[in-house]
Amino acid sequence: MIEQTDGAAGLIGASRLYMPQADRARNTHCGSVEAWEALLARSREHPDEFWADAARELEWMRPWDAVREGHFPHFKYFVGGIGNPTVSLLDRHLAQGADNRLALIWEGEDGQTRFFTYRMLFVEVCKCANVLKGLGVGKGDAVAIFTPNLAEAIIAVLACFRIGALFNTVFSGFSARSLRDRLDSYQPKVILTADEGVRRGQRVPLRPGR
Repeated sequence: MIEQTDGAAGLIGASRLYMPQADRARNTHCGSVEAWEALLARSREHPDEFWADAARELEWMRPWDAVREGHFPHFKYFVGGIGNPTVSLLDRHLAQGADNRLALIWEGEDGQTRFFTYRMLFVEVCKCANVLKGLGVGKGDAVAIFTPNLAEAIIAVLACFRIGALFNTVFSGFSARSLRDRLDSYQPKVILTADEGVRRGQRVPLRPGR
């Protein structure tokens, strides 16, 4: 942690670096500051090996043929590999017995909270994915997600990943014209939205007249 003690101008001259306590560091993924520094050095010196090891922690339907192809700024990673983000984010944890572990905490502006375990989140994502498929959305189709900061927004994103749909999250504070311009350029097959949102204590209708 860096503590700034003398305003922005004194950031360099008056900052102090606090290292984590050894007992807390042992409970992290790396286990120590020294191990983290070694990992960081390896990522710089042998990037392809580093990212290959990181990718092996995920689930792949088809392994990659090459870790990296090309050079900056025109390059590709994990060429030929096929995977699905929701399998790595949800399925693999469920397979390891994480059913009742906490996966998502949502807190609203008014202090309202909702909690989702991995199993609960998995069920909601599959339900949303099935609704999208029932509306004719398939792999490569466009979906617009025009919602406030709700847990449902995350669920919708994961559902699109699940079925291979392309999604665009549209900020719920956009004006009608800005929203129209984005939808015209994106041409979504389905728009996921809410009746209203809450911003700074005020209810903001997203579907006026409905």
